[in-house]
This record gives sequence, C-alpha cells and structure tokens, in this order.
Amino acid sequence: MTTITDENVYNLAVQGTFDDCQDIVKALFSDASFNAAYHLGAVNSINWARILAQTVYYFHAFFQLQRASPGVKDLQFVVPTGNFGDILAGYYARRMGLPMGSCKLGVATNANDILARFWKTGRYEKEASVGEYLPAELAPSQGASDGKQGGGVKETMSPAMDILVSSNFERLLWYLAYEDTDHDRLKAGEVLNGWMNSMKTNGRVQVPTTVLESARWDFCAERVDDNEVRFSARQILLSLMLLQTLVSIRSHFTASPSYVVDPHTAVGLVAAERMAPHKYVLPSFHFILSHAHMLRQPLWSCASDSIYGAFSQVFRSRVKSTSRLF
Repeated sequence: MTTITDENVYNLAVQGTFDDCQDIVKALFSDASFNAAYHLGAVNSINWARILAQTVYYFHAFFQLQRASPGVKDLQFVVPTGNFGDILAGYYARRMGLPMGSCKLGVATNANDILARFWKTGRYEKEASVGEYLPAELAPSQGASDGKQGGGVKETMSPAMDILVSSNFERLLWYLAYEDTDHDRLKAGEVLNGWMNSMKTNGRVQVPTTVLESARWDFCAERVDDNEVRFSARQILLSLMLLQTLVSIRSHFTASPSYVVDPHTAVGLVAAERMAPHKYVLPSFHFILSHAHMLRQPLWSCASDSIYGAFSQVFRSRVKSTSRLF
C-alpha cells in the first residue's frame, strides 16, 4: 500500500503487524482533542459504515439463491476472518431478519486462531493456555504493541487474516454482554469495559458460560493452517485443469468457470468442508465468502511453486498477463 503515489495520499509504513497499526489508529480516535482538530475518519471496519455496507452481501446472496432454488431454508455462510468485520456483518444481517434456518455463521481462521479458540474454550486470549493446542509450525512475527500478545502473530500465507486482536469482535462481545445483562445497555458497556481491560492487562479474559453458549448459538469456528490451505488450493486447480486449461484473468471476470483460489478463500473452503459433515446442522447450501483476488498479496505469488507444483508456470504466466489489466 505504500507504493501509492497520488498527491493527496501520504504513506506511512509501520514496523510491526496489523495489531500495531490498529493500536495507533485506535489511540488517535480516542484522543478527543486531536480527533476534533483533524476530523479523523476510517475506511476499514473501525468505521461501522463499512460493516453496514457488507450486510448487503448476505441479503444479495440469499435473494440470488431464492431465485435459483425457491424455498431453501437452511443455508450457512462461512467467512474467512481476521478482524471479524465481514462475519459481524453477517451477524447483523441475521438480526435484521436474514433467513438462515437453524444454521450457524462459520468463523474460519488461519493459524492466528484467537477466535477459533474462543468458541472452543470461552477464553479470549492472545496466547493459548498451557495444555491447549498451540500452532507451532510458524514462527511468530512481531506482536501487538501492548506487549501482552504472548506467542505473537503468526506469519501465514493469508496475511490479511494475520491479526491477533479482532477489533470487531469487541462489538459482538457487547451484544453478548447485553443479552447476558437482561438488555441493560449501561451494564453491558461496563461488563465489556472490564473484559477489554483484562485483555490489555493480562492478555486474556474468560467469559461466563452463559455468554459462551449465546455465542455458540449463532456461530461455529474452525482453524485452518497453511498446509491445509496448500492442499485445498491445489486440489481445486487440479480439478479445473481436468476440465479445461486455466484461462486468463480477463476471461475469469467475464464469467469463465476457472478460478484460482487465493489463500484467504482457501481457509474458508477447508473450514466449510469441516463444518458440513458433523458437529453442526447440515445446511442445504454453503456460501463461502471469497475475500481476496489471487494477486492481492505478494506472498501468495511467491508461494505458487509450493502450491501448484507442475502448474506453477501456468500460474506465473497469468500473473504476468494481469499487469495489462490495470
């Protein structure tokens, strides 16, 4: 992002992770005098308008499905997530009346699995507790600026999801506290403030059983590591290659069936496959939200040899041809 050269854009690079950047932005927004003087705004999901706009995806998908298969009642949305923004939009959509039947919203995380661990244990903690499964296959990157991140953020092939503390999860926690306090808004705010202070001070918080049960009513979660992402992406490409040669990026945008799965989407695909056969209500349809174009992250392009093997040259030729589209 720091390569943007427009005159009205000033680029800043932060030595650290997404969590470090988000800490800085939140500190600026919390400074009332600075905020009033400079009229700050955010275009990521810190801005609730972004979440509101994303609710449209869910309703649009539902209405498309109803036109194609009228009467479908059970459908599950599986969302690859790091900052919990897009899937929170799904939660709001459901509260606004989006029909999903008895299915849950599927939270798909990579090795930075703080969210998956929450739904498993009820503990929202930056580092897994002793005796709990610890993803050790990836070296930690620099951690969050509060110094309580423990093992730190893991660098993965889906870097847009390499987040330790999800800012939008705090919004869900407020709703969970609101329901657990008999819909007392002030009390819910006090409870949430206590939880978040515990996160800042101790790096963890344990929510009551009633809160966890409420969270599990609407959501389920799975963790997917990079080895599973490689398998998923390669299997899909191999299947497509049996049908036809991988077509150009341009023809994909004109409704070609060929599609190269980026690693963020692959996390969702693997998680959806796990969610379907057991543990959760089997839906009539799965929607997996695809979160990135295959060329969004340089790491993805560099990893093509390990993912596609013999087909990596096909991938690289498509990468090269894409430069003519922008």
